[in-house]
Amino acid sequence: MERLQGLLGIVAILGLLILFSRARKQINWRTLGVGLALQVLLSLLVLKWSVGFNAMKSVSKGLQKLTDFTNEGTSFVFGSLFGTENSFVFALNVLPVIIFLGAIIGALYYFRVIQFFVDIVGGALKWLLGTSKVESVWASTVIFLGQSEAPLVIQSYLKKLTRSELFTCMTGGFASVAGSTLIGYSLLGAPLEYLLAASVMNARALFLWLRPLCQRQRNQLLTRMFGMSATRRVKTLWTPSVGVP
Repeated sequence: MERLQGLLGIVAILGLLILFSRARKQINWRTLGVGLALQVLLSLLVLKWSVGFNAMKSVSKGLQKLTDFTNEGTSFVFGSLFGTENSFVFALNVLPVIIFLGAIIGALYYFRVIQFFVDIVGGALKWLLGTSKVESVWASTVIFLGQSEAPLVIQSYLKKLTRSELFTCMTGGFASVAGSTLIGYSLLGAPLEYLLAASVMNARALFLWLRPLCQRQRNQLLTRMFGMSATRRVKTLWTPSVGVP
């Protein structure tokens, strides 16, 4: 019954989105079909198949190691204020982890590791869903950087976005959170492997839900493939690590 309820929910939400669509005749049914199929495959891969579940477990264990490193540093700085039995202080248990993970992501961004993954995932999304490169790169970026930092990746193109691309970028940021924030949620009790799965799945699901409302428009200025040359370059590792603009 619960599975049927979820299926009915998907059909109902899609029906409402199509009902409020600005141009129903221009809806790209291929994008909807492939997007829905990807969601089903990703959910099976993460939740049902041992390979995907074990992969998520491994990633979550690695992130947990980073959390342990942060706890050691917090304990060294705050001493007896941190780690008291049966106590949880948000400022000491969660915020240092978010700051530490944010610095690591900034360093990975500086060494262009994030850009490498974004290019791969963005190109795959563009090929599978028929979305524009801007939208695909945005959907890939929000997995790592979150809504507030992701616009920096496409900042040189923001003034040239079409209405549909701007709509996707503005609303799609709510589909996921930054990697450092995921750790914060896990410290509050949420299973990290499920948080990771939801973050990855939601980045693809945004096209499934947003495309019926606002169809893609051709943008001749942005049809060429662009890489990470649009990203803001910094001269030192210190700048992205501490979040200096």
